[in-house]
Amino acid sequence: MNYFSKIRYSLLFNRKGRLNLTGEALIQIKAYQDGRNRYFSTGITIRPEFWDKRNRKISPKHPNHFVYNQRINQQLHDMEAFEIQMINQHGTFPLDRLDEYVNASTSLQISSFLAFFDRHLEQHEMKPGAWKMYAQTLNKWREFRKEVYFLELNYKLVKDFDRYLRDQGLSLNTIKKHHDRTTTVVNYAIREDYLSTDNHPYKRFKAKGEEPDRPFLTEEELTAIEQLTFSQEEAFLKRVRDIFLFACYTGLRFGDVSKLRVADVTETAQGYVLNLTAQKTNKRLELPLNFLFRNCDQGNSKPEAIIGRYLKEITILGNSEQTAHLPLFKISNQYLNRSLKTVAERAGIRKKITAHVGRRTFATIMARKVKAPILQRLLQHSRPDMTNIYIHLSNKDIESELQAIEW
Repeated sequence: MNYFSKIRYSLLFNRKGRLNLTGEALIQIKAYQDGRNRYFSTGITIRPEFWDKRNRKISPKHPNHFVYNQRINQQLHDMEAFEIQMINQHGTFPLDRLDEYVNASTSLQISSFLAFFDRHLEQHEMKPGAWKMYAQTLNKWREFRKEVYFLELNYKLVKDFDRYLRDQGLSLNTIKKHHDRTTTVVNYAIREDYLSTDNHPYKRFKAKGEEPDRPFLTEEELTAIEQLTFSQEEAFLKRVRDIFLFACYTGLRFGDVSKLRVADVTETAQGYVLNLTAQKTNKRLELPLNFLFRNCDQGNSKPEAIIGRYLKEITILGNSEQTAHLPLFKISNQYLNRSLKTVAERAGIRKKITAHVGRRTFATIMARKVKAPILQRLLQHSRPDMTNIYIHLSNKDIESELQAIEW
């Protein structure tokens, strides 16, 4: 095998010493290796007075100097990246093979995957929470490598990225989510012909997850929270308890509970009904509260009792038109989760309780009371397997209760 030295790159202006009809000449890239030269067009022509001979770049006098210089530097960077990648794959790289750079498909291959990832975030509409998660994955890639080109996006690189994430002490599920988001972006790149399906880097790599801890409250633990009492000075804790219980009684996500407005509640002959558009799914939900967690000794249900108290507080502020768009439970997720620690301690519950535990508690309890398709609709799940998770949790709960019986 013949070995070749590293190619050296430089810029040349008006190499042939001729101007075109508009008085301009071409800027070219000169590639030198072992006594041989090749010249590649940048596609940019300028007049002689705009060429900075000393620094070999377009002078600031040119109105588009910044954009043109940036474009030329990117081309230089891409050509050298292509050369280095070929050396890594084949051990050597002759000057003649640099012609492959000008091929359109190869040009796409040496484009930046991380730049594509960045554009994906800018151009695709996402919920704020989803956007934040994808941005975190992009940051992980940038921590791992300053630049990643489509040409080098393969199984080995993905495997190295996986090892880097593991070395950071991240959980298997967190690592899997980073891989899942990367896969989504790679699939978009394939649709836009930046990468072929045959070269999909995740074709042979499967990220491994683990069964996550999904804490929920038993009905006894729920009763313990319901029976808590608070002093006047602890009114904030009572409010936190009520908001959490409302999530337990309705299965609503925190985003929907925190944005619930007076106008979303309708009073019918049978009781209160929620009519809202779910924040995450953008689907309409009509939820009759009178059928959920009924009070045997009272006329209304437990979620209705909470709604009734807060509606009564708000109606004091004005008429229905003035209060229609006021939130019933305005609170931040961070504040709720922080305060729930105190509520759990008061109730003698050692589990880590967060806002989402409310939805999980509702789903697990209801899994023993309604059929799976009904539970799926109540939770607004798009797939049955998402609902089956809670049926599984409910079965485990039943098993643990049976094992505790002293026969």
